[in-house]
Amino acid sequence: ATFNLGGSDGTIQGTNVANNVITLGNGNTLNGITITGGADGIFGNNVTGTTLTKVTVTGAGGNGAEFSGNSTNVKASDFTATNNGLDGLHIEDNGTYNFTGTTLLSGNLDDGLDITGQGTYTFATVNALDNTDRGITVQGTSSGGSFTTTGGTISGNGGIGVYIDPITAHVVLDSITQTGGTSGVVLDHVSGSFTVNGATTISNTTG
Repeated sequence: ATFNLGGSDGTIQGTNVANNVITLGNGNTLNGITITGGADGIFGNNVTGTTLTKVTVTGAGGNGAEFSGNSTNVKASDFTATNNGLDGLHIEDNGTYNFTGTTLLSGNLDDGLDITGQGTYTFATVNALDNTDRGITVQGTSSGGSFTTTGGTISGNGGIGVYIDPITAHVVLDSITQTGGTSGVVLDHVSGSFTVNGATTISNTTG
């Protein structure tokens, strides 16, 4: 199924905080949609071939988008999750993910990006800004999985700017700013590379 609301944008509002607003099935495409309210804005479990294009989730009670199981070939372009009750993007899944364009995760009440699993997680630009806990959390295993970014800004998060443990990482970011919280960057049992091309400013952390 394809959900493509015309005009400049369309909004789908969840009316029950106990129910996810959109539950994805195999091959579903969301294009040009803003989702608000409900529990999780978007939920997918063991889905194959789903695509999110210029989708914004704001003000959901749970995660902006949550994926679980072993999803395959999940794609997104210019995904935005702001001011949601838990994580902006929550992946607890061993599948394959490819997020192109800019992924903006801002003002969420837990982490901006929270990944747990042994999958392949590939992102272009990730901007994780002003989330209550961590900007980026990736928890894999030493025996499998990879996490890749090609750019992004991490700033203003309350807990840790970037936490990766353990996974093969190929991370490039443009800048990291962390004032307060526990730590700016935590890399534990990580192989691969971690590069910040611009300024890294970490101050007043407790870790």
